[in-house]
Amino acid sequence: VGHPELAVELDQRSANARLALATFYWTSNRLPEAETEFRQALKIEPANQLANRALATFYLASNRVADAEPYLKSLAEKGQDATNRLALADYYVMTRRFDDALRSLEPIRADAAQGVDSTLRVASIKHMQGQRAEAHRLVEEHQGRPEEGPALHGADRERNSDGPGEGDVSAEVLPRRR
Repeated sequence: VGHPELAVELDQRSANARLALATFYWTSNRLPEAETEFRQALKIEPANQLANRALATFYLASNRVADAEPYLKSLAEKGQDATNRLALADYYVMTRRFDDALRSLEPIRADAAQGVDSTLRVASIKHMQGQRAEAHRLVEEHQGRPEEGPALHGADRERNSDGPGEGDVSAEVLPRRR
């Protein structure tokens, strides 16, 4: 019996022991057993941030993306750390659920510590949605220099529109291959 297994034998109600055992199983490529232990840890302590993060990570790494969502949502809703909301927004972007991503970022947009990251994510999402002018506005607003525009986009500001094919400055922004 390995040490993580012994820890669970000694204390069946320890979420930390279950997490240690789950991690041991995961690294030993015993995936069904790892999932069972992650779930047991959450059964013992449903609000355990580490257990929610571990199970979400397990599902993402196992290419079971949809299974990760409830655990990422739990982290975002119950956690005190704004980075959990950023992770949930990234999940929504990865699954092309842009409106959900935007909604998940709203509560932290005014947070001084995470406002920059959330605003830049919102700008990125707006850009992916084809709302280039809004994306540029958000970046410019963040920079506090709307008349200059972002340094990355040195193209004429008049050309930045939301129309298809209009305002595409990618040729001016992306380095040319030689």
